[in-house]
Amino acid sequence: MSKIIAYFQKHLSTIGLIVYGLLAIYALAMATPTAVLRLYTNQNDITDISVSGYFAREVEGINDLILVLSIIGLIISLLYRFFRNDIRKIYYPTNFVLMVFWIILPIVTFISGVVGVIHYEQTYKVLDFATINAYFATHLPGTQASPNTPVFALGYSALTLVLLLLVPGILILVDRIKVRLHSKPLLAEIAAVEAKERASHE
Repeated sequence: MSKIIAYFQKHLSTIGLIVYGLLAIYALAMATPTAVLRLYTNQNDITDISVSGYFAREVEGINDLILVLSIIGLIISLLYRFFRNDIRKIYYPTNFVLMVFWIILPIVTFISGVVGVIHYEQTYKVLDFATINAYFATHLPGTQASPNTPVFALGYSALTLVLLLLVPGILILVDRIKVRLHSKPLLAEIAAVEAKERASHE
């Protein structure tokens, strides 16, 4: 187990950059299925989706939220290396604070993201694709809106990867707490020696 924890401690920053990077890419691409629907709503001057039943811009808020959370994740992943969490044997308060944020963010991201993607999926799947595609067949031949899209499955997959970041984060945090507690006598001795040295120079 100690070797596994050591591996994760060393490479957690890279893992975080990859996972949150994938989530950011997903956030930028998740609205792709709505491009054709935007064309339809614009052509028909449909603005109130709650009345019309047609999906238009509702996904933008979900898209923005997931993108912001993924950017925060990328920043925390970089700070993990900046504060030397990857190589420190004894963590200082700043290191512990960063690990707490590391653990909290995946939970917030997963819950917020899943709720958003579920709402997106439910809104999308109740659209009247027969009417939409009948309009396109008449006015814009070759254009078609598909009721089947992998965007939702990809969203759940990306968010699950984010949630899995909890596992190494918790392992590292618990391990560093144990090391910190066991090293308290040594840290106290070092502090005492440093205090004596400062006193001798005064």
